[in-house]
Amino acid sequence: MKDSPKRFESIRRIADKRQQDAAAQFGRERRERDDASQRLEELQQYHREYMQRYAEATRNGAAATRLRDYQVFIDKLEYAIEEQQRILGQHQEQCAQAKREWSDKYTHSRAIGNVIERKRRDAEQAKARQEQKTLDDRAPRKG
Repeated sequence: MKDSPKRFESIRRIADKRQQDAAAQFGRERRERDDASQRLEELQQYHREYMQRYAEATRNGAAATRLRDYQVFIDKLEYAIEEQQRILGQHQEQCAQAKREWSDKYTHSRAIGNVIERKRRDAEQAKARQEQKTLDDRAPRKG
């Protein structure tokens, strides 16, 4: 039988490997996204803390140079937050793309598996029909 299920097994192994590779890439991208999100949260927390310190220093009448130092540092934190938001956006897009890739590979792998299973069932049914035909041909005929 030219379309035997065994013929498709190498195709299935390749599709499964591609799906596994895509799943691993998706996992890596998700970790990168989560790490970027965590870094953003940390920067935002530092910013809140320094804003509180700055407000407290202002209320306590800190020296102008100290207040300026706080403001310079807060400006740097704000820039870092903006940059980290941009980086997080890139990681979110890369993660979404990796998820789409994995989903496509998974669907493809499943489709190949379904074709193989259908071919296997068809082959079994054809074999059963052939065996039945052979038995029918050998059976004595009445009549």
